[in-house]
Amino acid sequence: QWLRTLLSQRQPVGKSFLNARALFGAGLLADSLGEYGAVREYLERAVPMARDQGQDGQWLLALALCMLSRRVLDRDSSLARLLLDEGWTIAQEQSDQWLIARMLYERANSLMGRREYDTPRALIQESVSLFHATGDRRWEALASYYHARVDYSRRDYAAARLEVEQGLPFCYETNDRVGIWARLNLLGEIARSEGNYALARDYHSRGYALAHELGRKSSIEISATNLGSVLLREGHLPEARRLFG
Repeated sequence: QWLRTLLSQRQPVGKSFLNARALFGAGLLADSLGEYGAVREYLERAVPMARDQGQDGQWLLALALCMLSRRVLDRDSSLARLLLDEGWTIAQEQSDQWLIARMLYERANSLMGRREYDTPRALIQESVSLFHATGDRRWEALASYYHARVDYSRRDYAAARLEVEQGLPFCYETNDRVGIWARLNLLGEIARSEGNYALARDYHSRGYALAHELGRKSSIEISATNLGSVLLREGHLPEARRLFG
C-alpha cells in the first residue's frame, strides 16, 4: 500500500529523486527478505536524495526516515529517536493520516525496549485506529499484531492470544505468509509462557517449517531458537541440540 501510494505521487524531474525511489524500493524488498543490513544501506543512500527534493520529496523522506530508525534502533537509540522525530514532524506538516499512523507505530516500537508498556500500547492503539480510518487493512493488521506483542510483554496472554487469532484469517486470506509465520511464533511464545509446551511445540514447529519455505534467515533463526527452547524444556535434548547448533 505505501509503495503504491508513493508511486502515485507527482514525480519531480531529476535522476536524484528517481534514484531515491529506486533505493527505497530496494530497501522494501530487502526488508521483506529479512536482509536488514542491506535495508540500512539502501535507506541511508535514499534519505539525502529525498531531502534534496524539498517539498516534493517529503513523503518519501518521512517513510525512509521511519524505516531507517528501526534498523539503527538496536545500535544507536538516540539516532533512531532523531530520525523518528524528523519523520513525525514531516507527517504532521503534511497532515497525512497514514504517515501519522506509521510514525505512531514506529514510536511505539522504539519505546518497547524500555520495559514501559502503557505508552507504547496507547500509541499503537491510535495507530490501529488511523490505519482503519484510511482503509489500509494490511497495515491495520500489522499494527494489531504489534498491539498483541505489547500485550504479551505486559503478560496479558489472553488479550494477546485473542488479537493474534483475530488477525490470522486476514493473513490467510491475503496469503501473507510472513504474517502467518509471525503470528504462529507469537502464539507459540504465549503457550510456552503459560506452560503449555505441547501446544507451543506445535506452533513453533509449524512456524519453523514455514520459515524454511520463506527462506528468511532471521525467521529461521528465531523459529529454531524458540522450538529448541521448548524441546529442551520437554527433555528432547538431541533434537534441541540440532536446532541450537
